[in-house]
Amino acid sequence: MSEIDVVREGPGKAFMICNEAIVRAAIEADVKLVSEYPGSPTTEILDTFSELSPKFDYKMEIATNEKVALETCAGAAMVGLRSMTAMKSVGMNVASDSFFSLAYTGVKGGMVVVVADDPHAHSSQSEQDGRVFGPAAYVPMLEPSYPSEAMSMVKKAFGLSEKHGMPVMIRTTTRVNHQSGIVDIGKLDRKPFEKLAWSHPPGRYVTVAESARKFKHELLQKIARIQEEFENSDMNIVTDTGSDV
Repeated sequence: MSEIDVVREGPGKAFMICNEAIVRAAIEADVKLVSEYPGSPTTEILDTFSELSPKFDYKMEIATNEKVALETCAGAAMVGLRSMTAMKSVGMNVASDSFFSLAYTGVKGGMVVVVADDPHAHSSQSEQDGRVFGPAAYVPMLEPSYPSEAMSMVKKAFGLSEKHGMPVMIRTTTRVNHQSGIVDIGKLDRKPFEKLAWSHPPGRYVTVAESARKFKHELLQKIARIQEEFENSDMNIVTDTGSDV
């Protein structure tokens, strides 16, 4: 890996692996807090963020596990800072309890959760289909197929998250995370890191009984709006490969 293209000013073109493109997209989107637990095939995301942390003003943490990483990012997003975490699908098993509740409470700042499946179990103890976490938790999910698509989807995911007040999931696979390609890098227009006050009504983030039912009702309404938006999105495309199979 080389950090040269990930940190250089744009606009322009660069050749990088998808995990580097994900990091570059988050930096362009002005991410302010990153917390992760290492796990292939997303390890390069953590490594790149860690290597670049002296050059930017985001806060970088290596968490005890994926649940702690998710909750750290959730706290930042609840107060209004943009945050990102990345994990393999096995790691989402660890973080899923918090992930499901987070969909109910929502966030204020953009929050992106990258979840990478590992078909053929190259570096995992099991094969899993992480796509089920999106609809099961009522969280919108984007699936890039190559580095340039990951770049654009990550940046859009932050906007979607803030627009609808909920986390957005980016689902990848080992072959996507580790493939290389040419990406369009944009301008680095970052704002200084600012510590924000966290003020909210009592019970705002309490998810139990009547509150949980209220949150669920609001969540279903959000998902209906997002579904309509996704149907007309320029990210929603069908590619004809010309194959009869």
